[in-house]
Amino acid sequence: YGDLTPGLAVPPVTRMEPPQQGERKVLVEREGNAFYLYTGYRAPEATHPDWFKMALVSSVLVGASAPGGGGAGNRTSRLYRALVETELAASVGGSLSPSINPYLFGITVTARDGRSPDEVQAALDVELDRVRGGDITQVELDKAKKQTKALFAYGIESVTGLAFWLAFSENFLSYTWYERYLERLDAVTLDDVHDAASRYLRPSQRTVGWFIPTNGAIEAAQDLKAEEVQR
Repeated sequence: YGDLTPGLAVPPVTRMEPPQQGERKVLVEREGNAFYLYTGYRAPEATHPDWFKMALVSSVLVGASAPGGGGAGNRTSRLYRALVETELAASVGGSLSPSINPYLFGITVTARDGRSPDEVQAALDVELDRVRGGDITQVELDKAKKQTKALFAYGIESVTGLAFWLAFSENFLSYTWYERYLERLDAVTLDDVHDAASRYLRPSQRTVGWFIPTNGAIEAAQDLKAEEVQR
């Protein structure tokens, strides 16, 4: 710009999303063959001390996962046993991703044919209530740590994987987040997990979304709508 003297850089404007005031629900109706449920709980950013606590809560509920993608088999996870083994759901999954700002701990469920949304939601809430009430055991926590550490080790076996972890960590803090990953994971106690679950898994801090297939499931969708109106 010629002789114009450059000014000071404008500082970025950061506005955090305000606290959620109560549970939110969304119904989406489209052509499809199955009911799908997504439940998103408010979760801390990766640099928050609670992130590693909630990462282990996530591992107990839906199986361990890693920022680089992939996960351990979740057949021994609480929600798999509560929903899939009881034939309420065809599949269940979820994750807590590291992020620069507060984000979500998400749970996804595909209902089995012949099962209503109410049945699936009720069974999911029972298990979440148990975890929120301090039902996670030391054995479950130890297993969650072991699975998460294994995925971490698999993720850095290659140069590409290691580069991903280092670069990914720089997105929201620095490479030191990667360097201290195992240390922070090990530092989480059973009391920490119980405390985090009690605060972050509150119904008032979640958004529930149902996909309602319009072909072959009209009655179930109408029942779900009627229930929401009554609430």
